[in-house]
Amino acid sequence: MTQGTPFDVVGELKLPVKVTAPRLFIFDFLLLFGSFGIYTPFWLVGQMREIKKIGEESFKPWLWWFVPFIGLTQFWALPSLNRELNRLERKLDLPSWQQRYSVWAASIIILTFLNNYLGRLEETPLTIFLAFYLIHISLWSLLILRIRRIKTHLQSSQDPAVLNKYRWWEWPIVTLGTLIVVSLCLFILIDTTQTSVIKTWVPSSTFVDEETGLMFPVESVVWTQVENEDDSDALFSFVGPDAEFYAHIFEYKERSVNDLAKNRYAEAVDLNNAFDCVETQSFIAGTLNVRAEQRCLFSGVLGVDGAFSTFLETKEQTFELHIIVYSTKSMNSKLISSVRKAAAGFRLK
Repeated sequence: MTQGTPFDVVGELKLPVKVTAPRLFIFDFLLLFGSFGIYTPFWLVGQMREIKKIGEESFKPWLWWFVPFIGLTQFWALPSLNRELNRLERKLDLPSWQQRYSVWAASIIILTFLNNYLGRLEETPLTIFLAFYLIHISLWSLLILRIRRIKTHLQSSQDPAVLNKYRWWEWPIVTLGTLIVVSLCLFILIDTTQTSVIKTWVPSSTFVDEETGLMFPVESVVWTQVENEDDSDALFSFVGPDAEFYAHIFEYKERSVNDLAKNRYAEAVDLNNAFDCVETQSFIAGTLNVRAEQRCLFSGVLGVDGAFSTFLETKEQTFELHIIVYSTKSMNSKLISSVRKAAAGFRLK
């Protein structure tokens, strides 16, 4: 064997010098995990390049960049990959993983289609996407084991001075990336479990408080009523799907609608000076009491920010439904529509 050749000839198979030697499974797994799945298509393209060098299948490796995320491509790609891996395993007298691979491929396809479908549903909780992400990474990492088994069997020697299995730029992903992803996952789970849910208001229902007579419609998305933690003065508190909006109902004594609306406008401008704000006032039917609506919205590349306030004046007090929106959805989304309808429908029985 000449110096620098990492593998010898085994049977009819011969590995070129540039084929990467088998790496630790945990390293490749953390590489996919720590990149939040972003590295998966790049990793897969690299694997296909090496399988093409080892075997006979005429792969176009760059096309495999689309395979992890586009379900239709998997119907062609995964059987094609299985045929080539089966051929290599037969030549090396390795036990076939045919049955396990079939279950794996079916799971990948189903998960991809489900993930794409849930991505179109605005009410899907963030914890569901987190679970799908972890399953998706785990499934793709199983392919590492099959490819690694073939490489390990073919390996006869390795010169670490010539061939480096680990690239320097992969280490920050494995270390720092994994730390960030784990911290983010823990934050999501802790934030979800620590929220004390009082009641879930489903679409087409109406929030009603019998004591005060306050009510508003719940449309399009779920509103979760929670224990008040952030605003101790609020009578009621609500949170939207994925915490993309927060709503509170307040009661004020001896405060005018104009004074309250002015303060809310100042808060909205401090929150986002690009807000486009509109305010309307009218008399509550059959009374001299005032009803005011204030809507401040900003639509950008990353989604919609908003601040909504509806004030109801009575002889004794003034009530306010105040909603803050930090949404990744569009201005025409169900979530923004739900917030608009709640603000417009906030009233006394």
